[in-house]
Amino acid sequence: MCVLLKPMLYIEESYIVQKGDLVDEMLFIMQSKLLTISTNGGRVGFFNFKYLRAGDLCGEELLTWALDPKCSSHLPISTRTVRALTEV
Repeated sequence: MCVLLKPMLYIEESYIVQKGDLVDEMLFIMQSKLLTISTNGGRVGFFNFKYLRAGDLCGEELLTWALDPKCSSHLPISTRTVRALTEV
């Protein structure tokens, strides 16, 4: 797995993942700060905010998807939007 890791750079205020996108990568955050925003089952006006920092993961849905024996060949769909608050 380590052979497949590659460094990525996202500029400040860029969107890394948007709700509804396919989750096709997992990010291991080495530095900076990100904001994740999700809704509670699509309820209007209800948002969950969470900050991600160095040591956190983004895209962990891929682990659940890959470990599910009933998983399809279709990648999971993101239920949240992830935005870089600073350069990541």
